Amino acid sequence: MINPSICRASNNVAVFLTVSPCHRVTVSCLTLSRCCIVVALALTAAGCTSRPDPTPIWLGHVANLSGPERQAGEAASRGIRLAVEDINKDVEQGLGRPIKVIHSDARGKLEAFEAEAVRLVSINRASFLLGGATLEEADRLDRAGVPVLAPIGVSGRTKSESIYFTGLAASQQGRVLAQFAALELGATSIAVVGDERRDDFVETAEAFAREFPASWGKKDVQTAAVVRRLRWTSDTKPAEMAQMLQKQITDGGCKAVVFAGRVEDLRDLGPLPVPVLFAESKARRLHWRSCAGLARKSIS
Repeated sequence: MINPSICRASNNVAVFLTVSPCHRVTVSCLTLSRCCIVVALALTAAGCTSRPDPTPIWLGHVANLSGPERQAGEAASRGIRLAVEDINKDVEQGLGRPIKVIHSDARGKLEAFEAEAVRLVSINRASFLLGGATLEEADRLDRAGVPVLAPIGVSGRTKSESIYFTGLAASQQGRVLAQFAALELGATSIAVVGDERRDDFVETAEAFAREFPASWGKKDVQTAAVVRRLRWTSDTKPAEMAQMLQKQITDGGCKAVVFAGRVEDLRDLGPLPVPVLFAESKARRLHWRSCAGLARKSIS
């Protein structure tokens, strides 16, 4: 069985995810958002005095609140609003000052993350920023010159000391998927699709390829686990990848597919006759989809 508790710690942030009997890790938006805001307050308070101040502490949240990616941004906004309401119920137990959050829409444009962040800091006097569903978005928010709390995993690509990560790292995503595939699905042969256009997807695919044989060996030392790597490049078309996967399933005997790439590309592949496991970075979850493609469950 997979370890029932997964702990992801980054800087002073620790988020515990507990696996339920149906292999779904549940972390409510309120819980995660409250954790993020509490950490933001702790960092903001570093230079504060103990003298009570009735003026609010302003935080800024930048996300895609319109367009095709608005669902994740809207969910984050709702969670943050609930968390702020919960914290402000007893102001004296915190910093003695109420919390106010301004939500800003990046409209699906990467450059808008920087523009909105600068506006929130310079005009609205936000002392901390929330957001950044990808490393690129977090880096843009970081240019505003205040600390950023990003709900993604730690990456070696950024050297900024002002970005605090609260999500699962890409390598950890790969290891969790590998453990689930070996110990829960019981698949001996896996096709792994890695999107080479993003480093985090490559890292997830590589971590899975390393961990899967090791996890399988804990279950069955008589049978060898097989990992077949497929690479999605800038020239790859969904129809071509679908054909390659069908060949691996039909001729190669693959019993499941791991997809380390964009959910939109996975959707374009169409239904596959085997379970599909994938990481959804913007929602910070790992999923597996049924053979028919009609049901989807979260595993973290």
